[in-house]
Amino acid sequence: MKLDRSLLLNTQNEREKNLYQLLAKISEVTGCVLVAEGVETEIEEQFVASCGIDIIQGYYFSRPMPLDDAQQWASNKIQA
Repeated sequence: MKLDRSLLLNTQNEREKNLYQLLAKISEVTGCVLVAEGVETEIEEQFVASCGIDIIQGYYFSRPMPLDDAQQWASNKIQA
C-alpha cells in the first residue's frame, strides 16, 4: 500500500498525525508492505520511520533518476 505525500503534509495536525499512524498500524496488522511517498525533509523522514513504515521514498533521499544511475546510487549507499 502506498501513502500519498498529501497525507504526510498534514501531520502537524494531531488528527492527521493519528490517521497516518493508524494506517501504518493497519498495514502492520494485515501484513501489507507500506510505502511512504514524498518524504522531503529530515523531520518527515523521522516521523515516517517512527510509524514503522516499511519503505520510504522521496526527494529527501534523491531526485528521480534513470535505472542505471539508481543502481549505482543504491550500490554506493549499501557500501557506505
